[in-house]
Amino acid sequence: MSRAINEPPSINDIITITAMREALGYFSDITWVITCAETTGSQLDQASIRIDRYDDA
Repeated sequence: MSRAINEPPSINDIITITAMREALGYFSDITWVITCAETTGSQLDQASIRIDRYDDA
């Protein structure tokens, strides 16, 4: 199943990204903004993912 490049991540992608974020252990002092671009399917390994880190300090 493929999706258009401009189509947002599926709920499964969002859940997986959230789980990845929690697994990294960043909860309160660091905010991660995760953007999926050029997504061609529901699998994250088929998506180009950019993670931007913002320190609250």
